[in-house]
Amino acid sequence: MRNAVEYLIKTIMYEQTGNDLIDEAIFYSSLVLEGVAVIAIILLIVMNKPLREHRTPDKKLIFSECILIICQNVIQMLLVPLIMINRLWAIHTFNILLTLTEPLYMLNILQWVVCVDFCLYHSEDHLRRQYRHFAIPIVIVTALQLIHNMLIYYGVGPELLWGQSVNFAQMAKLAVEIGYILYAVYIVREYKKTSREPSFISLEAFIIPFVLGSLVRYYDAPLMALGIILTYVVISRRDKYLDMETGFFNREFLNYRSSYRDHNNYTGGSGILIDAAGHGKSMAAILKEFKPVGANVFVLGKDLFLIMSEALRGSALKMAAATIREAAETADEPYSPGISTASRGKEESAVQFARRLTAGNM
Repeated sequence: MRNAVEYLIKTIMYEQTGNDLIDEAIFYSSLVLEGVAVIAIILLIVMNKPLREHRTPDKKLIFSECILIICQNVIQMLLVPLIMINRLWAIHTFNILLTLTEPLYMLNILQWVVCVDFCLYHSEDHLRRQYRHFAIPIVIVTALQLIHNMLIYYGVGPELLWGQSVNFAQMAKLAVEIGYILYAVYIVREYKKTSREPSFISLEAFIIPFVLGSLVRYYDAPLMALGIILTYVVISRRDKYLDMETGFFNREFLNYRSSYRDHNNYTGGSGILIDAAGHGKSMAAILKEFKPVGANVFVLGKDLFLIMSEALRGSALKMAAATIREAAETADEPYSPGISTASRGKEESAVQFARRLTAGNM
């Protein structure tokens, strides 16, 4: 038991256990898993057309994450033959690639956090404001890693400093990675507290591979790949509720959302029903620009749209409807859409309210 714990600790610290059989098993199993991870990510891209084409912001974020994951696994696979080449260039190349793996792993986690954030809030401006300084820790830790490599591999400085640099660099990397993961947990929890909308994010499904990857470094790249695959699978549940032509929600999501609200005993809400009468594409463009903040847009038919909001009340609801009407009447091809508004009754369930709106009983 004591030996097993000691082996585990050394594996976590990226050290050889001293047991040849265990060291070889770890070495070859990590290599195999890295190859499997590359193949799995490539298959994920090839088999999912929305991800392969990555036209929407969320798919672009996940696609770029997949490319980073492939690069990380390939780099770690390249380290294996370099170990076996007894040449100066191979030693230098090995040290450079090994240095790249650490910031790349941190960058992967940061990219994943950004992706999760966007899938919750759907705001690119929010991402630019929120994460403009988040790359600074990666730069700092990369510099520490370079110093650490200089001390260890090239024998620069006193031996005591070597040991201190190893511990400090490892702890700094671990702190940054765990910090990003905890921040992802925080934003998901905050969203669920403040929002009345389904999140389509199940942190428990893919947070574990990231945590294990941060701790058990021999398998970090394959575990990261597993986390990204699970992330895509979980987030893609939302895709079936989207109208692919406009990017708005479909009628099926209206039913799902209404049941979700009733299940959580959420009250209130209002709606704006819009009949664009042969100008569906034009109205979709108008709604992308003028829809109220925090509102959801549903495509009920080719030219029929529904806006649902929690914040709009009374005059604000009528003002939003007037803004949309004015935008249609002043468009390049002006038209006058049919627009009506309604608020949910006190004794009315969310499902009943949705049925009333889609039936046109405003």
